[in-house]
Amino acid sequence: MTTAILSFWRTDASRELRKRAEHLLQKGRLGVRWIWVVGDSADDTEDQLRRLATPAVTLIRHDTGIVGEDSDTRLRRFSQTADVGLDAVTETDRRVLIHESDLRSPRDIVSRLACADDEAVGGWPVLPMPGHPIFYDTFVYRAHGTRFKAYPPYHAVYQPDARFEVDSVGSVWSLPAWAIRNGVRGQHEGALGICAGLRALGVRVLVDPQVEVVQPVHLWQAPHRAVVPA
Repeated sequence: MTTAILSFWRTDASRELRKRAEHLLQKGRLGVRWIWVVGDSADDTEDQLRRLATPAVTLIRHDTGIVGEDSDTRLRRFSQTADVGLDAVTETDRRVLIHESDLRSPRDIVSRLACADDEAVGGWPVLPMPGHPIFYDTFVYRAHGTRFKAYPPYHAVYQPDARFEVDSVGSVWSLPAWAIRNGVRGQHEGALGICAGLRALGVRVLVDPQVEVVQPVHLWQAPHRAVVPA
C-alpha cells in the first residue's frame, strides 16, 4: 500500500519550479508515489515537470477553461483541477497527501502526518514573518463553523501541543484513500468540500500544530500565482 502525494501546478515555470519539484520528490521513501496535475498553464510548466519527473510520478494535464482571478472563480477552478488529481487515486493507495506545490514541509512529512484510517490530519501553515510566524490559511481552517485567525489564540479549539479536531483543513494534509475511492471530491468547494465529504463518511478531521509548513512569501511577487490547494 502506498501514499500518493498530490500537488497542483499552473503557470509556474518562473516560480522556482525545479526547486519546488525537487522538494516534493525529497519526500520519497518506499511506498510513496506522486501525482502532479498541471491545470490551465500558459507557459512550459508541463514540459519542465515532465523533464523532472521520475517513473514514480504520474503527470496529468487538465485545462478547466474557467477564466478569472477572483476568489470564487479560483476556488471553482481549483476544485475541478483537484478532483482530476483525486481521480488518479488507485486501489494500491492507503493515504493521499495533498501538498500545495509552493509550500515547504519537513522531509518526513508523510510519517509526521500519519494517522488512523478514519482520520485526516493537516499541518500548521505559516508565513515566516519577522518576530512571529503568521498563520495564513484562514480561509480553509475552520471549526464550529468559524474561521481561524492569523494571530494567537487563533481559535477556541486551538491547542499548541496536541492534535485537535476541526471542520476543515488545507495546504498540506493527509487523508484516507478509501474515502476518495468512495467518491469524496471537492464539489466546487476545494478542500472545504473534500473535508465535508470526509466527515459525512465518519472521518475525523484533525490539525497537528507541531507540523509546521511554510509559505515562501517571495513567490507571491512572481508574475503568475499558481493554482494550488487552499
